[in-house]
Amino acid sequence: MMGFKESFVRLSEHESPHKVKLVDDYQYPIKGSEESSYKLDSGMQVAFIDGQIIMWPKGKTIDDAVVIGEQEGGLYELKGHPEQALIHVEPNELWHRRLAHVHYRALPIASNAVEGLPEFQAI
Repeated sequence: MMGFKESFVRLSEHESPHKVKLVDDYQYPIKGSEESSYKLDSGMQVAFIDGQIIMWPKGKTIDDAVVIGEQEGGLYELKGHPEQALIHVEPNELWHRRLAHVHYRALPIASNAVEGLPEFQAI
């Protein structure tokens, strides 16, 4: 399941009677299906076995595999902490995203109007 069309290798857009329920408890319509590709560290092998996604280095045996995801209701959920994918994000960019993509020039104004926001650099 992915929200970025450009990440798909091939995409077949179509309406589906099914929906996907996310953390926010909203059920989103499925708008297509097909293949996706993820860039992993080179030299790694990945397999889907018994409801798990496992990964191990090429040249090693499957005994060296680690579980990187598990099947959850027909989908595979990758383990890990997605928030760590944003290793360094400038405060302006982070709050721009958190505040529904409010314009960057509005951030200093929001900072003065709302308690708890950091001070932003004017752009």
